[in-house]
Amino acid sequence: MSPLRKLRRRRGWSLQKVADQVKELGGSADVGSLSRIERCKLTAAPALAEKICRVFGGELTELQILYPERFAEEQAEAGADETSQAGTERRRQRGRRATDLDPEEALQVKAKAEALASGIATLVRHVPLPLR
Repeated sequence: MSPLRKLRRRRGWSLQKVADQVKELGGSADVGSLSRIERCKLTAAPALAEKICRVFGGELTELQILYPERFAEEQAEAGADETSQAGTERRRQRGRRATDLDPEEALQVKAKAEALASGIATLVRHVPLPLR
C-alpha cells in the first residue's frame, strides 16, 4: 500500500476530498488520477506532489508520492503472510518459467530465442542510420 493511500485511509478521507483540497491550493487533480497515483499506476508531477504534501500538512513527503515503491514496507510484510496456496496461484497467473520446462521444451525455446536474436542483429546491420 502506498504511503499516500495509507495516510488518506487513516484520516478517513475520500479521494474526492483530497482532490478538492488540491484544487483549493491551485493544483489540478481528479479522483481518477489520484487513484492511479495511489496504486502506483501513474507518477505524479512534482508540482502535484508538492500540493498533495501540503494537503496532508507535511505528514507525507514528496519523495513518498513520487517514489511510493521505496516506502511500501507493508507490501513486503503482506507477501510474507501469504498462504502457500495464494502464492502458487499468483505464480500460475504469471505464467510458466524456464525452470518449469522439460529439457526438450527448453531447447525449443532457446532455439527460437537465438533465431529471433539473429534476425534482430541482421536488421540492425542492414538498416541505415540517419546522419546527424
